[in-house]
Amino acid sequence: MSGPMKKAVVAAWVTILIGVVPACTADPTTDPTGTTIPTGPTTTVDRTITSPRWFAGDSMVFVTMGALTVPTFYAGQGGNGFVFANVGTIQSFTANLLAGVNHPTVVLVTGGINDAAHGISVAATTAAMASFEAAMSLAGARTWWITEPVYATFQSTATVSAMAATNAWMLTRPFHADCGPQATTGPGAGTDDGTHPNGASIVKYAACIDLAGL
Repeated sequence: MSGPMKKAVVAAWVTILIGVVPACTADPTTDPTGTTIPTGPTTTVDRTITSPRWFAGDSMVFVTMGALTVPTFYAGQGGNGFVFANVGTIQSFTANLLAGVNHPTVVLVTGGINDAAHGISVAATTAAMASFEAAMSLAGARTWWITEPVYATFQSTATVSAMAATNAWMLTRPFHADCGPQATTGPGAGTDDGTHPNGASIVKYAACIDLAGL
């Protein structure tokens, strides 16, 4: 796809998907429910660092960034879902970033917990995820799905069930990495707030993500 044509496709996707896009902001230190979001060992939220490898999604991206060793552009936003909107949705927030000059060839993406926690159906969530993947393909990027950790002891039965189905859908896609279990099982795995991995789990989760999309 030529440069002008690719830019036209991206512009059309931005217009069709989101209309008016919210401005990019850094992740808050708390999510919309007031829960403090833990940070990775050396969490980086600098969106000026360019890379053809992006990591999009929710606050799981925020807590993981500092532990990644492969250069990766931070394209996440805490509280966003694929249908549930905080600072837009995962799709609209990524589209806003695509409107700039930093274009990816690989997009790692995780999410779904904010949709599940707000009662949005798995069918609606995965339909939006499929739309995200198709849009990224049109923009010239390959989507790698990263399963999200779920801490069953701290989540409702409905949320756990929905996330199990959402993660399972990710594993049906052509490119995926089942990294969620790295943060929930084995020595040192755990959570301090019931949603996000603790320090040791972040490192394990990030190590799995580092291998995706290479």
